[in-house]
Amino acid sequence: MNIAKSILAISMSFFYIVVIGQSSDNISIVNLKSESVIIESNYPDVELKSWDRNEIKIESAVTINGEDHNGAYILETKNTSTGVYVDVKVDTKSLNKKVVVNNEDGSKSYFDFKGFDNLNFGENDNVSMNIGYNIEAKVVIWLPERMKVKVATVYGDIQTTGSFAHLVINSIYGMIEAELMAVNKMNKLELKSTYDIIDLTINPKIEADLKMSSSYGEMYSDLKLSSKSETSNNQCGSTQNFVMNGGGMEINLMSTYDNIYVRSRKSL
Repeated sequence: MNIAKSILAISMSFFYIVVIGQSSDNISIVNLKSESVIIESNYPDVELKSWDRNEIKIESAVTINGEDHNGAYILETKNTSTGVYVDVKVDTKSLNKKVVVNNEDGSKSYFDFKGFDNLNFGENDNVSMNIGYNIEAKVVIWLPERMKVKVATVYGDIQTTGSFAHLVINSIYGMIEAELMAVNKMNKLELKSTYDIIDLTINPKIEADLKMSSSYGEMYSDLKLSSKSETSNNQCGSTQNFVMNGGGMEINLMSTYDNIYVRSRKSL
């Protein structure tokens, strides 16, 4: 187990925390100085949850190369008057490649890549191996409902439940799964993924203006949606505009290379 290193720096303008190398950790940001938060992640998956407390809570669960390299996980936070910042990342530059063997019982074995000779698995098709990094990292973040939230990820998936004043998510390689059952004071939901799907579960009684667009994917929904006249199609995909229950909050969904799903309940 790696020893966690925490650095606390307090000034008149912000509160700054760095946590390095924790396999699991809980931290809280209290006395919030802004109603806006920016969350960035490279590899870790991120789950957002809304609550009615005036604080942010972050839970991390990390296993990197079988916990051999958990020290590569870094969580940084800043609480400033211009915004709250949360940065969760894995420093892959500090990692050594491993040979990861996926055993028949579901466990994993790790071997140093340097000087490694291929293992003989015989005729067992249930055992496989790959070379690289095995990163299993997830961060769960509880945020006040009143906050304006922006999230950006590279490889990690994003899951969100609850409502915020404003929610914008931009993912490159990860999927986005969102659940919106009540809007409260929420006025905007924007979900964008370049290479993976967007899956939105929404209360069919919510009043919203819904825009969906994809360049190379398809769009599916089990809701009864009223189409607007400004729906457009071209050689590189289509954009569709709908009205839910007369219109209301703005919902914008865009997946460049994959599908978009809008449903009234989660699939089994």
